[in-house]
Amino acid sequence: MPRLMVKRILRKYKYPPDLQDPAVELVLQQAQVMGESWTAA
Repeated sequence: MPRLMVKRILRKYKYPPDLQDPAVELVLQQAQVMGESWTAA
């Protein structure tokens, strides 16, 4: 589900379709790191 949400946002802001998959992976990795830092605090 989060992957689909990120893709929708990228499409909404006209992010180039050929660069969407790497961008989705990067966003999900960043979210995971942020989530881990929030639980450690």
